[in-house]
Amino acid sequence: MPRRLDVPALVLGVVLALLPGASVAGPASTRADAMAGCVMLLGSYPAEVALHLERADLDDGTPTVLGGRAFYTGAIDGHRVVIAIAGPAPSVARATTAMALRHFRCVTAVVYTGTGGGHDGAGIGDVSVPRRWTDDDGATFHAVDRRAFAVAREVAATPLELETTAAVNDGPCACSGLARSLQTFPTLRTPVVRVGGDGLVIAGGEDLVCSPGAGVLAECDPCPPSGSSTSVVPSRAAASLRPGSVLGAAVRAVRHRALVPGWRQLVARAPDRARRAPTYVVQDMQTTGAFAAARAAQVPFVAFRGVSDPEEAGDAWPLVWLVYQQLAADNAAIAAHAWLAAWSRSVGGAG
Repeated sequence: MPRRLDVPALVLGVVLALLPGASVAGPASTRADAMAGCVMLLGSYPAEVALHLERADLDDGTPTVLGGRAFYTGAIDGHRVVIAIAGPAPSVARATTAMALRHFRCVTAVVYTGTGGGHDGAGIGDVSVPRRWTDDDGATFHAVDRRAFAVAREVAATPLELETTAAVNDGPCACSGLARSLQTFPTLRTPVVRVGGDGLVIAGGEDLVCSPGAGVLAECDPCPPSGSSTSVVPSRAAASLRPGSVLGAAVRAVRHRALVPGWRQLVARAPDRARRAPTYVVQDMQTTGAFAAARAAQVPFVAFRGVSDPEEAGDAWPLVWLVYQQLAADNAAIAAHAWLAAWSRSVGGAG
């Protein structure tokens, strides 16, 4: 006997399909739609996202490329994440973050991690989590999300195994992974997570843009995580497999200042001595850009900045930064991963 056509149900289905924003489930659904809840982990250059990628169980088919930028989806300790390099300047970081938030609807919070100049007693390897941020030397401040900050306080009260010895730095863009295992430079102290105070984004560096081969501070692509089959650097994946690639990588590293940043990059990052005061607990060059995008999208935001060059470094700050920047970035990531787990509990399993 032929089945009767359920006309009311059919009409209802057609109407629902035509409603604005309606979508049909199936192969056309994107990963962004499929992820129930996630946290966006951002950094400014390869070293600042290296530990995120190493600890993440990346999705098959990642990355997702938006506007020429790569976004890596996966999970860290079972918690969903989107990992990306936001860029070397506030305006670039803001544009990248805004673009990502429009695409990845799963994001419950934006977390910026990376290195920073430490003040107010912060030492090498410490992780600062400011309550407020300014990019106009205190004329205006914006407070981070209250709940995200409260979770950061919980993390600071929990013992964390932060790194205390820096490895030989082969440059984040060299991507060899060999020298990173040579633990050589101790901090001679026990780093801690410091929560509270004000963070400063310094003037300068707005003309820096992300581009392949641009060096340690402005490279677009992260290095592939150890033991991963995922090509995290699509533009250089084929070249890395050719004979003589190690020598070629070394030549490119010198040519593009992957081991030592160019003078314009260093000058842009150089601490403003007039502002080296206890007024600010940490300073960097990008945080407020991503923060502004998160604020506009009404998404909670918090930043973890590992101290790579403390105030007492003085004129030696470029050398100190080059030696300890990976350790500082890793410690910020370690604290952020602890925050990620606590945040997931606070939002009822999302993230």
